[in-house]
Amino acid sequence: MKRTLIFLISLIVVAFLSYRIESFEFLLIAIILLLLVFLILLEIISIFKTINPKRFKTPLLMLAVCLAGVLASLLRTYDEAILEDGNSSEKLKYAYETDQNGYFGRTVPLISVQTVPL
Repeated sequence: MKRTLIFLISLIVVAFLSYRIESFEFLLIAIILLLLVFLILLEIISIFKTINPKRFKTPLLMLAVCLAGVLASLLRTYDEAILEDGNSSEKLKYAYETDQNGYFGRTVPLISVQTVPL
């Protein structure tokens, strides 16, 4: 009962953090990769030596929690692409800013041109 309760609470907390924090899924993906490497190594070791199956349970539960967090991050909504009120220049400015900011919110110019006097 205690283990199930801890699993459900961690599932809810990770899903909530993944939904609210923009880059949290990258941390979860890194944890998933580490867990997969650990499970692969554990499986290789289990070929040569008998290992208690309980050793597989905790990493698999952690993997399920992380996958649930990544799936919860996919439900996050994006900002509106078009403003409903304001004149057309404000709408165009807003659409350009949301298009050019990228995922991390930084503006990167497409082409940087420097003028050199002749």
